[in-house]
Amino acid sequence: MDSVLDERFNLFDLLDPGVLKEVCEEYANTFDLGMVILNNDRKELIAICPDKKFCTALKEGGAKEKCREAQKRLARHPMEGQQVIQMKINCGLRYAIFPLTYQFDNLGRVIVGPYRDSESTPDKIMRQQEQNASKPINTEMIEQVPAFSQKRLKITVSLLVKIINSFIFINAKRLISTRLHLDAIYGSREEIFKQVELQKTGTEEEKEEIEKFKNMF
Repeated sequence: MDSVLDERFNLFDLLDPGVLKEVCEEYANTFDLGMVILNNDRKELIAICPDKKFCTALKEGGAKEKCREAQKRLARHPMEGQQVIQMKINCGLRYAIFPLTYQFDNLGRVIVGPYRDSESTPDKIMRQQEQNASKPINTEMIEQVPAFSQKRLKITVSLLVKIINSFIFINAKRLISTRLHLDAIYGSREEIFKQVELQKTGTEEEKEEIEKFKNMF
């Protein structure tokens, strides 16, 4: 029989959205960033979207499909090890993606953004982006999107990695302990039942007590 220590975890087993979402919302408000946490099946565990005019214009305008395509690219982009990947989408903004793992098993990913590179001014992004939204994207909208230097982004993402990994590690240990405890209980149960079968010559009173004991399991 396989040990519970060999069982693979699903991200939904290790992260409680009700608990983690409050922490993620505080993080998002602090750094003015949106985020999405996905498991390996690309199912959303938590999604926090920034309330920005820029994003609203994209969603309501002609760039809606482009926005959806960008989301799919971010969700499907190959991940290697613990590497943080930055992706530039069609509107000129960036997202950071990093994997969530436990004991070298990939559990899912976190997508953080949008943000702009500190060297990319709103005017520069305006010149580069495709004007494909029915609502015009203007400089004021782009200025709402936070700017990050590479150093600041690394520190910001590292903090989020540590927060989420702490939740994963603690909950994994709890889940393993629970499974080991249940295994021990069921192992004892089976052993007791075997002993009961061997006790063919007990009194009626003893048999009644044995039946009561069986029903406890």
